[in-house]
Amino acid sequence: MPDFSADFLIQKKAVWEELINKIAKKVEKDVHWNRIVIHGVPIEPFSTDEGLDMLKNEIETFNPQLKLMKKPSWLISKENRQAKMHASIVIAIENTK
Repeated sequence: MPDFSADFLIQKKAVWEELINKIAKKVEKDVHWNRIVIHGVPIEPFSTDEGLDMLKNEIETFNPQLKLMKKPSWLISKENRQAKMHASIVIAIENTK
């Protein structure tokens, strides 16, 4: 409904929360996002889950206007990365429009 945005409904959560909690476990605002592929990422420092967390933090630190929706992920499998020095990752960012 045009008069009731997600932000408005979240502000009025006390009105509908009890009813919704009977049928749903979680309510959240739908956030639109885009995926970006980044090529030539060095594999060694980011090969572990901790490394990918570090990469996420670095991307957000040096690009404060970006909010990553989740941790970056490799486009090729761990086995295929074994013989390579660089590979591509995908990041998901919130769409600002």
